[in-house]
Amino acid sequence: MIPRAIPERLLLKSQPALRHPRYRQAYEAGRDARLDRELSGLDTSMVPLFSHHGTYQAVFKQGWHSVSAQDIRLHRDTSMSYRGPHVSHA
Repeated sequence: MIPRAIPERLLLKSQPALRHPRYRQAYEAGRDARLDRELSGLDTSMVPLFSHHGTYQAVFKQGWHSVSAQDIRLHRDTSMSYRGPHVSHA
């Protein structure tokens, strides 16, 4: 797991809805989806549909927009260390 720029205690204090496990799951899914899209180089300007339930989609969107440049860099560095550097054999 990637260390957060905002400590979890402060995050829960600023967004009390995330204490609910399902909302927390939607928030984390939003973060993970955004990080995966950033890593694969896809467009991240539009938030994908997560749920037709308005609250779940809103929490997913909060998670999507909570990703910072530091989070992206850490995610990229972490995944590179697990896979190893890409070596072309051309």
